[in-house]
This record gives sequence, structure tokens and C-alpha cells, in this order.
Amino acid sequence: MLDALGHARAHQSSTREYVSDLYEGEPLDLGFASQNWQRAVRDRRRPGMLDRRRFEALAFTYLADHLQTGDVAITGSDPFANWLDQLPDWEECGPKLARLSEETGLPATATEFTAALRGRLEATAAEVDSGYPDNADLVIDENGVPVLRKQRAKGVSAMAEAAGGRGQGADAGAHPAGG
Repeated sequence: MLDALGHARAHQSSTREYVSDLYEGEPLDLGFASQNWQRAVRDRRRPGMLDRRRFEALAFTYLADHLQTGDVAITGSDPFANWLDQLPDWEECGPKLARLSEETGLPATATEFTAALRGRLEATAAEVDSGYPDNADLVIDENGVPVLRKQRAKGVSAMAEAAGGRGQGADAGAHPAGG
């Protein structure tokens, strides 16, 4: 993410629509970004190039996210607001924990919470494991990786039939203007 930010800064005065994806001689790694962002900034018709405006939006969006979560800090920002200082202290939130626990049904201590979570995970795993022999759509390949097979549609739903049914044109059921 920081390399992406450096690359965006290196091209900040550029007016070109596309910029090279090379940063310090290597293709820029955008693995930190979602697939949607990666598709948005890369144009298949221009391999090795990035849509400059979309790339800048990507870099600064992720920078904002990382600053907000505290994963990235800015040198010299100590005099400014520290998000950790804005968290309530234990004396303020501790007494509210029992009420929150009661309202949400979640255990109040870390040990109880971890045990409850582990219990739910084990119960879910046991349920999934017990249903495996009957699940024809779930296959474990030769590498031990579970794979869900694609399911075929089981006919046309009542809603689809009501909306025009199978095999009719896109304007099926359309009403004339004004009617």
C-alpha cells in the first residue's frame, strides 16, 4: 500500500490518463486492494498501465482506511489527535460490560467469550462434517481442497414466470406509453 502511495505521488503532476505500473523498476503489487479495485485501475487493452485517476483514488482510499485503523501513521503527527486517546478508559466502559453482555447474550469475560466461540465453531464443524456424505455438491479434490460444484437451475420460478416467463423478449409484459 505504501508503494502504491509512493507511485501515486511520483505521478501527482501527470496529466496523462494512464501511467506505467512499474514502481522502482518492478510491477506495482496491488495485492492489498480488492479485486474490484484492481479491475478498475487496470485496463486489459493497456497491459502494464494504470488508469491514473482511479489508481490515485485507490491509493488514497486505502491510505485513509489504514490511517483510521492505526495500521499506518504519519511521522510528526504526534501533536495531533491519537485515536487510542479517544477510546474510553476501563473505569468508564467496564461497568457497562455486564449490561452489554446481558443485552447481546455474549459472555462478559475474555475466557468465557473464547470458550463460547470455540464451542460454536466446534458445533458448526461437527454439523458440516456429519452432512458431508449426503452432500453431492461438495467434493474434496486430490489435493484435499473442498470444492462446491455449480448447481443447475431447477426450472423457472413462479416470480420469473409472472415477470414474463422463459423465452420471451425483453419487452414482454411491457405496457404501452401512458397505459
